[in-house]
Parts: sequence; structure tokens; C-alpha cells
Amino acid sequence: MPTLDTLSRNDLTDLFSKSSLAKARDYQTRVGSPVRTGNRLSAKVLGTKMYTVEAEVSEQGIYATCTCSYDWEGHCKHVGAVLLRWIEKPDAFQTNQAEPAPAVAGLEVVPARNPSPTPPTGLPVWLTTSFADRQKREREILAATLDQQTLVELRQIAAARGWRLSGTRKAEIVAQVAEGIASVGETAKAIYSLETEYQQVLRSLALHSGSKVSLGRTMEQTALAQGPLQTYDKATAYTYRLVESGLLFSSGDVLPFALARNFPPLLETVVPSTWQLESAQTGHTVDLADPQRVVRVVQNLLLLFEQQPPQLRPPQPRPRIEKFQPNLQGWAYDADEVARALARTPKDLAQQAAVLTVPPPGYALTDEAIEKFLPLTQNPAHLDFLYTLLAAAGLIQKGSPAQVWPAGRDPFLLRSPAMQHAALARTYFQMNGWSELWEVERRDPHLRLKRRTNAYYQTAETILGELIEYRRLALRLLAYLPDNRWISIEQLTPLLQAFWTRIGGQVITYNKERSSVWFLAWDGKELDGESQVDWQRGSWAFFAAILQGPLRWLGLVDLVQAGEEVHAFRLHGLADLFWDRVEALDFAELGAPASPGASPAAVEDSSPALTVDKAGRIRVDTAVVTTAGHNLLRRVAQVVSSTVGEFVYKLDLTIVYATFEAGVSAQDLVDQWKSSLPVPMPRAVRSQLFQWWQLYGQARIYRNATLIEFGDDYALTEMKAVTGLQKALVAELSPRLVLIDGSAVTDLVAQLEKAGYTPKVN
Repeated sequence: MPTLDTLSRNDLTDLFSKSSLAKARDYQTRVGSPVRTGNRLSAKVLGTKMYTVEAEVSEQGIYATCTCSYDWEGHCKHVGAVLLRWIEKPDAFQTNQAEPAPAVAGLEVVPARNPSPTPPTGLPVWLTTSFADRQKREREILAATLDQQTLVELRQIAAARGWRLSGTRKAEIVAQVAEGIASVGETAKAIYSLETEYQQVLRSLALHSGSKVSLGRTMEQTALAQGPLQTYDKATAYTYRLVESGLLFSSGDVLPFALARNFPPLLETVVPSTWQLESAQTGHTVDLADPQRVVRVVQNLLLLFEQQPPQLRPPQPRPRIEKFQPNLQGWAYDADEVARALARTPKDLAQQAAVLTVPPPGYALTDEAIEKFLPLTQNPAHLDFLYTLLAAAGLIQKGSPAQVWPAGRDPFLLRSPAMQHAALARTYFQMNGWSELWEVERRDPHLRLKRRTNAYYQTAETILGELIEYRRLALRLLAYLPDNRWISIEQLTPLLQAFWTRIGGQVITYNKERSSVWFLAWDGKELDGESQVDWQRGSWAFFAAILQGPLRWLGLVDLVQAGEEVHAFRLHGLADLFWDRVEALDFAELGAPASPGASPAAVEDSSPALTVDKAGRIRVDTAVVTTAGHNLLRRVAQVVSSTVGEFVYKLDLTIVYATFEAGVSAQDLVDQWKSSLPVPMPRAVRSQLFQWWQLYGQARIYRNATLIEFGDDYALTEMKAVTGLQKALVAELSPRLVLIDGSAVTDLVAQLEKAGYTPKVN
């Protein structure tokens, strides 16, 4: 392999077409600002416009880039001109001292940094769209879809369902049919009246509908796995009856959300379930759902993040050579593997069709931050999930350090715990930027995601997007299972295997060989979904990670486990939230514990939840005091220290004064304390607040205020009625004297004149 100092014309023949190399000779005189830095060359080349060229000669080969649009055989003439210029006149290049580059496994890398915190571009969806608006939108979508059907088709649906229609206008017919289709009871009646084979096909369509990824099974194979289809040769032949009944739309194989959300649990008759859990075997543990727990943890994380914004882990250093290798740009990588791949063949990785590992990313927070906040969560994976969830929900700003975003946090905390939980769950259903597969790989170093570098259109974002599609398909399947019933994994597995054999990118044909553009591998060998062992390692491990991770952390599932293996589970409210059927879950029905702080404790000045020391500091147990309690404390005190288990406040006159200025009295604070904190207000705190309240307002100084004098005792009332005086009012000194904000004088004079008054301004 040549070095930059031994480079010759013969070394260029394989890098350029004959035409490009011939043109490059003529372009040597157009090379400007040539610079050598170590083993790299850079220059400007004048073509149709000025182009920037960079070239590097290293042990891995000769690489170059140019800002021109040439994308044909080999490199462009501009690159050739720079290399030829170097070979013939190296003295023309200015020499810069090369900074020593750090290396990982012999691969030169460039350190990467996290971006600074940036607020979300807009308010989160859960805040901007109400439940009522979403329900209305779904009805509108359903009506708009039905409106595309003919009157004959609409009447056919009504006849199949046994509905009597009135009116002749299409809008009237559409409204009546839409009302029937939107009825869960009517839809269940229609589905359960179907013959078995039609139900098989409908279930298969429901599981596959909307899939943007390959599961290794077709809709027809999934239908046949439930039993033979004897009426027709093809599963698609069954769809006409389903369309006629209004259980599908005329496209025949599309089950839109507006329809699916009204379906009963379709898998109830396929997967056996029971209301009661049989006695757990020795060594099994039962982990019951607690949706309030995630709300409590999130509230405490927000409090701590606000006091101690955590730093994010620096991104993986970038390979210096990635500017010449588009197949490395933006990808997580294994440095040893990339170095070996580049050493094997000094060409573009895309031409090699190399297979590279995509290792799971490190946890988002630094090790120091994880250690600090870990006591609130179950493990680092749980904390990593919650960080991503908070960012996706618009509660914290992305970037380092992770700062709380008040515009998202405040409306969130003002909602009831059940509404907060619903917002978090819905955020997870749509969450990007995080995958359950990462934790599966972290647990099992033999399992790795692999990609083929010849798939030029594939990016790290496309793979992550497909992994998120797999999550949504898994959630869709779970949402078709019955709620509040125990389901054995052994009984679910046959359906899951029949439906879902593989996780991977689409299959392509390259050099007459069919291969996946990305896939899961065990010790480097692609998993075979038809193998029971490989299926357990891949598809099932991913599915189980959803149950044991996000659904467990969100309090949506009970689990029976033996070690790390799931043996049975019971869902709570997943379908209602996934299909957006309810605004929030009823915590009381789920049997969740009551929210702490609901009733005051009997002890007045001392409680494990809240104590006041001799220095007047208020110590608060974060595991007991709610966010409402913390918000109240912030209206009278400042935080002087905080840890995962305890916040310490100290009364602050400036903060209390601002609270009084907002119209809150000392008695108001006492009353709010009763409903927000688990113990009555301590005597020392109450005494200090009332002392400040007695002194508040005994002397007042108004800045930038303007005095208005009225001619009689009735003018003030009239002015308030016809002008914006009330908004500008600072104080009423007497029926004839008031103070207003000085900045409002000009507008107020204009309003008075418009109303027919002629104010005298001194």
C-alpha cells in the first residue's frame, strides 16, 4: 500500500475511469489553496464552480471526497487533479502540522460532543390534543372513509348487520352506518356471528394490517396456522364478506385504526386465559402492576433534574475515515470490526458488501448520573427508558445537560395522577429514538444486530424506525388479548410463532443471492426464525423485553417470572390506552394504592415525611410528598439541597413576598398546605408566615405608577366599564384617586378620548 510520499501515477489507475484521469491532467492548473496535513490533502478546484476536494492515503487505502455531483465510475476529475498535482509538484502544497489523532483498535477517531439543551419545537401532542378532540377526529375519519363508499355499499353493510336505515341523503346514511360501526357491542356481535374461517382471516388481517416490516409470515400463513381454510383456496377470498359486513373497507386488506379500535379482544378465543392465577410454583415471583409508581418516579425525577440537570454520555467517537465512507456516517460501530473490514480490501465498504455489527448504544446518562438517580428506578435500563420517555413527552429538553422544560412540565404536573400516567403511556406507544432490542443485546453479548453495507439506502434511522414498527406490532397483538386475565406464555407461543418468526430488514437479491439488509445474529450467524432455539433468542426475546420493560415499568402488566423468564402475564388497561378508548385508567379499579398525602397525619410538628430542624430547614421525604406538596413549598421556600430521598427547603422572605403579591395570603397557604402535604403546617413555619403577613403592605412604594384623579365618585365605575382601566389598575386610594401602571397611560388616554372623555394630562 503506497504512502502519501511514495504515491505514483500507477497507484491511481484503479481509482479513476480513463476519461476522468485524462480530464484530471488538464485540471491541474485549476487547483488552488493546496494543503497537506499529515497524510491528508485538501484543495479547491475550479470547475463549473469552485469545488472542495479532500484526499487521504493511509494503510487502509486511498480515499477522497469532492463537493461536485459526480457519482459514476471511480472518483471525479477534481480529485484526480489534486492527486496528480501532489505527485508532480508536492512543493506547491502548504504543509500544516497534523494533530495526533486518538485511535481505537488502530482506527483513528474524532471525539464527538452532545449538543446543548434545546427546547422542543412545539408542545407535546398529549398537551395540544384533548381526548374529546381525538375522539371527534376518529369519528370524522370513519365518516370520511364511509363517504367514499357508494350508497349501495352502505346499505349492504346495514343489511348485513341488521340495521334499519332512515332517510335518503348520503350524509344521513353515512352518519347512521358510522354510528353502528363505532359501537363496540355491535362490532363484537358482527364478529362473533362469523363462521370460524372468516374469524381466522379477520384475526390475521388485524395482526398484519399496517405492517411496514417483514415478520416472516404472511397474512395467509397466519390464518392457516389457526386451522384449515376449506371454503376458499385463498385467504383473500374471505375478505369480500368482511367488507360487506363493514369489518373491512373496500381495499380488502386494510384495517384502519378507526375500525380496529372498536374491535373486541380478537384473540380471546384463540389464546386461553383465566381470571385467577393458579398457585405459583416454587421459585416463581409475582410482580403486580402499579401505575401510580411510574407517576411518582417521574415526578421525583423532574424535581431532581431541575435541581441537578444530569449530563448525557458523550457520543461514540467518530472514525476519521467516515468522511470518505458514507456507509460509516451516523452509525454505531465496532472499531475492531471496521478496521479489519477496511484492511481486507482498500475499497468502499459498499463495494465490499461487508457485514458490520451495529452495537447497542450506551445508556443516555453518564455513569455518575446513573449512580445518582438509580435509587429511584429498578435498574439502569429503567432509568434510560424514563429519560427517553421524559424527552419524548416534552418534559425535558434534549441535549446536555438534560434540563426540565417548564412549558411541558407545568401542564403535566397540573393533571391528575391518572392523566399523567395516560400521557406517559401514550408517549411510549409513539416514542422514537429508543428500542427494547438494545437491552436484549446488553443482556446477551452473543446476540448482535448486523447490517450489509451494500444497502446504500439504509441508514441507522431506518433500522431504528423498523424496530419501532416491531414494537407497535407487538403492542397491537397484546391489545387484542383479553384484559385482566392471566395468560400463559406456553399458550401464547403457538400464535406468536405462527405470526412472527423474524426481526430484520427486507430481503434483497444481490449477485443472485437473497439476503436481509439487516438481521439479528448469534455469534455472527443470522438467526433462523424456523428454529425454535433461534426464535427464542430473537423474536421472543424482543417480545418479552416489551413485557418485562416498558409495560411493567408503566404499570400495565402483572408478571409471573422464574428468574428472568416470563411464565405468565395479565394486562391492565393496555387496550383501552392503545386504542385511545378512554381518557385515562381508573386507578381505583386497578387496586392501586391511594396517593400519599391525601390525608394529613395526626402529628403536627414532626413526621417521617416532613420535619423542621432547629435551623428552620424543612426536610421532605421525596417518597411520600407529592409534586403538589413540592410546588407549594416552592411558593414559600427555596431548595438548599436535594438527594434522591430528601429535599431540604428554607423559608425565604423574597419568595414569600412574591407569593403575597400574587394575591395569596398566609391563611391561604395554611389551607393549601392541608390538602397538599401529609402533615399539618409546623408551628414554626406557620408563625413565621403570619409574622411576615402582618408586616406585608404596611408600607408600599409604587414604581412607574401614574395617579388618576376623578371629578366625582361615579367616574371610576364608568371608566372601568368603557375602558381597559381595570387591567392597568395598581391600587385604588379612594373613590376619586387610583394608581395605574405608567406604561398604560398612552393607551388609556386614547380609549378615554374614543369613549367621549377629554382627560387632562399633567
